[in-house]
Amino acid sequence: MERNHKEALQVEFPQYAGRIYLLSEMIDRSFNIHDPVGEPLSEYQTMFSEFEQILERGFDKIVQLSREPE
Repeated sequence: MERNHKEALQVEFPQYAGRIYLLSEMIDRSFNIHDPVGEPLSEYQTMFSEFEQILERGFDKIVQLSREPE
């Protein structure tokens, strides 16, 4: 998800605006993950590696946020 997707979701669902995050925010940063649609396989592999690293580093925060009441 990119920042513009996050913003659109927050506008569409204001009651959940505080619970909509970019994946990169799980490692206390805020950046878009490059979407490699139509690009060579190597770009998909790069994106997957970045995605995997964020999930590994941000797993505890993801779990914590999933347990917080709305």
